[in-house]
Amino acid sequence: MRSHYNLFLIILLFSGCDLFEYSAHQITPGAEEKDVNLKNILRILEKSPSDTIRIAFMSDSQRFYDETEQFVEYINSVSEQYDFVIHGGDISDFGLAEEFLWINDIMSDLHIPYLTVIGNHDVPVFGHEAYLKIFGPVNYSFTWGGYKFMFVNTNSLEYGYNGMVPDLEWIGKQFMERKRTKTILISHMGPDNSEFDPKLAPDFKSVLAREGDNLLFTLHGHNHSFSNGYYKNTKIPYWVTTSMDKKAFTKVELWDGGYNFEIITF
Repeated sequence: MRSHYNLFLIILLFSGCDLFEYSAHQITPGAEEKDVNLKNILRILEKSPSDTIRIAFMSDSQRFYDETEQFVEYINSVSEQYDFVIHGGDISDFGLAEEFLWINDIMSDLHIPYLTVIGNHDVPVFGHEAYLKIFGPVNYSFTWGGYKFMFVNTNSLEYGYNGMVPDLEWIGKQFMERKRTKTILISHMGPDNSEFDPKLAPDFKSVLAREGDNLLFTLHGHNHSFSNGYYKNTKIPYWVTTSMDKKAFTKVELWDGGYNFEIITF
């Protein structure tokens, strides 16, 4: 992975040239590098869920290529203990298509499927467009094993607090589709973060709170550390996982009537 990092440094040296603009914006991913999330959802749906669903929840790979490779190696050594991996965002550091492709190249070596949610570092310049090309929609969901997994773009600051991030209408419709399905919401940051649109945070919490016990919890990254609790002035539980440089992630277990979080180091 040193070759990826060295190439990254070369790209930075040319950041003032047309070469950089071309690399960041006009790169065309190959067929196998498009719709990564959809392809991995289909792999998950092909599997029969067991009584307990186990997820490796990691986040913030950014420029931590070596550590991300080590994460993949670790998961592959115990892959029978997990159903799939969730990446909590900040796949990249600068929103460059090359960064997305490098991380996807690493994560594609996993023996199990992996899914992503967009992070704030994944948005700037042409990052939003690159994410759409490589991973797919920034808001999406699927249902498996009796649970609905909802992936939501909450990176309000990077969109200039335009009133559309997060997309509350989309979230509300998702809850309406399956009213009695246990749901897990995944986003890079939660509503109490200072970068979350303060005008949308109260309504975001209200939409989630209306689900009551059907919303089991929310998952986030961004902070580069572990934490958990409840959103301010709510009973909505959240869990934040750490970044790849800390060489740790969260094992999430779901079963009928309960769930558990466990910090795993590698």
